[in-house]
Amino acid sequence: MVERYVKMKKSFLIICLVALLFSTPAFSDESSQLGYLSGGATDVWSVEFYRDANVLYGGLIIPFTNIDPTKSFVESDGRTLDSSKSDTGVIVRTNLNKSWDLKMEVTTSSDFNLANFKYYMGQPWNRKLNKPADGRLAVNPPAWTSVPTISTTVYSAGPNDLNQAELGTLATTSFSIYPAGMKAGVTYIMNITFTIVLTA
Repeated sequence: MVERYVKMKKSFLIICLVALLFSTPAFSDESSQLGYLSGGATDVWSVEFYRDANVLYGGLIIPFTNIDPTKSFVESDGRTLDSSKSDTGVIVRTNLNKSWDLKMEVTTSSDFNLANFKYYMGQPWNRKLNKPADGRLAVNPPAWTSVPTISTTVYSAGPNDLNQAELGTLATTSFSIYPAGMKAGVTYIMNITFTIVLTA
């Protein structure tokens, strides 16, 4: 009886092992799982004032506090023609891959003759490539020009300006006044607006 029990036990173990061999999947030294990631970048389309060591005032107030009416050319406080500094700067950022224009205009509530308010914009700077931007200035070569009194293109983007979401294209501008006709005791205020417009 004991011998028969032992034989039955051995037979049962063999059957179990055989069953396990047939039910276990084949082993592989490599296993993979495919996953999917879905997403998209948001649109970047902005113009903002900028200031660094070469830009004196950014987009804040640009002061002309010591205007000598006997002179024909007056610069903002703290700037001279040979200082290599600009009064203000704007950065255009975009990832739309579309052409754009930077526009500028000036308005005033005073009786100042706006034809005597001038601007000078050098070639904008491609901050990503760290070299001059490849677009076109409206006044080229750069020269002192009356600030437009209606929104007017001052720079048209080049191919390298069309995807500048991170660092952007920097345009710097200086201003000057021909003070003929300015009256003592009067505060003259000029409001300058920079606008970006898609062109394609």
